[in-house]
Amino acid sequence: MVFRSIVLCLYLASLYGLSHQMDELRMVFYPTLGAFGFLFLVRSVKEMFKIVSAAVLAVTVGSLLYALSSGMLSFFVTALMAVMFIQKLRLNAAPVVAVSFVPFFANPADIWSIPLSVCGSLLGLMLTMVLAAQAPVVVRLLAQWKLNPFRTKSARLDVAE
Repeated sequence: MVFRSIVLCLYLASLYGLSHQMDELRMVFYPTLGAFGFLFLVRSVKEMFKIVSAAVLAVTVGSLLYALSSGMLSFFVTALMAVMFIQKLRLNAAPVVAVSFVPFFANPADIWSIPLSVCGSLLGLMLTMVLAAQAPVVVRLLAQWKLNPFRTKSARLDVAE
């Protein structure tokens, strides 16, 4: 869990740095991403995918409604839809509601930029967490393969092929 937490913090710090270095990537980082990361530390791939799907759907609805009107009614309908997505998919993921509000605070120039940014950053986070969860297994296998003194040279070559 400690290793995955460090990987999560490195991912968030990297996205934060990239978002300040390049203006076109400024929407790749948003504070709710940290909450998603915390959720992903202990979730299965299937659960993570459901959360990512709900978040992308919620932010897309939020962007569309914001494009129609940036008023209170659009905000209310966005919140209502996000809560419905969470209930329908039976998720315990409050950040889905929070990410649906990003268009109302970011004032996007393009309707598609925020949903695309959220989708990319969440898929990247999901991939990072899945790889981090598999790292100890890979390290153990590599250690067994390379450091086993009882393996003959031909046995090591057979495994490599």
